[in-house]
Amino acid sequence: MPQRFVTLDLFRGLAAIAVLLFHAERVVPRGYLAVDLFFMLSGFVLYRAYSDRLGDWNQIGDFIIRRIIRLYPLMLAGAAIGLLVKGGSWWVLLLVPTGTNLLYFENVVLWSLLLEVFASIAFALLFRFGKPIGIAFVLIGGIALASSVQFHGDANLGFRWETFWPGVARVMFGFTLGVGIGAFFKPERIRTSGWGYALALLPVPLLMMPAGPVMPDLIAIFFVFPAITILGASIQVPEPKSAIWLGSMSYAFYVIHFPLLRLAQRYQVATIWVLAGCVIAAWLLERFYDRNARRFLTMGLDALQRRYRTRSALANSAA
Repeated sequence: MPQRFVTLDLFRGLAAIAVLLFHAERVVPRGYLAVDLFFMLSGFVLYRAYSDRLGDWNQIGDFIIRRIIRLYPLMLAGAAIGLLVKGGSWWVLLLVPTGTNLLYFENVVLWSLLLEVFASIAFALLFRFGKPIGIAFVLIGGIALASSVQFHGDANLGFRWETFWPGVARVMFGFTLGVGIGAFFKPERIRTSGWGYALALLPVPLLMMPAGPVMPDLIAIFFVFPAITILGASIQVPEPKSAIWLGSMSYAFYVIHFPLLRLAQRYQVATIWVLAGCVIAAWLLERFYDRNARRFLTMGLDALQRRYRTRSALANSAA
């Protein structure tokens, strides 16, 4: 059973809320930086969960399919809600970007999930090449990201076609650095400490800084987020159930919040009620839709794999 990093669950939940508050009339002016934290945490957790299960092509293929099963049901839900609220192209249900300015007119946050899928596939395919490829990705992604932030004026990149490749640099750097942290940092034991809450609040001053200078973005991405990922992985907050709950609903919250926020703004609903509504909707989606959809798809995959192994065994015995 993969180890659960409870404090990182807390980070994910609070990061998802920060993104909503950014999209809600910039209540958190630099809330877009939470996406970079998502990428880093994702790389860290995937490495710790799968680094010993990517030894051959069968395992790589199995990982990619299971990763898509993990991500796609809620991506589909977010695309469908965006389509109902804002209209657009039905291709969005297959995660095909068809917007003219935005990649996804229907639900802008889908750009990051699309790149998350690509990053997961690249992780599986390139894992066998070891540390040199990881170091190269961190360096290339970091240089490209820093240059893009300087050129565009902030790190809110990737959701428009004109900043798509800088968005690729965001995921290349953040995800790969998370993988690297997972590879190099292995705490001997995880201790319970209230300092985990302080770590979760550490980025807040940077996220609340008004738009303008690029230095807060660079400090957050290159220094603060790696530091809290390392420290958060070695600390368990005293109330793990709440942190786990926040982490569990964070993905659903992130993927549905944008169209629901736009719908609420159309009817002038206060942000606090939108936040509460998104939390409830995310919990319902995660509990009753996502879990069951992933269970159904996983059972189907397991059945196909058993059938394949049976046929292979029969063929070998006949030979």
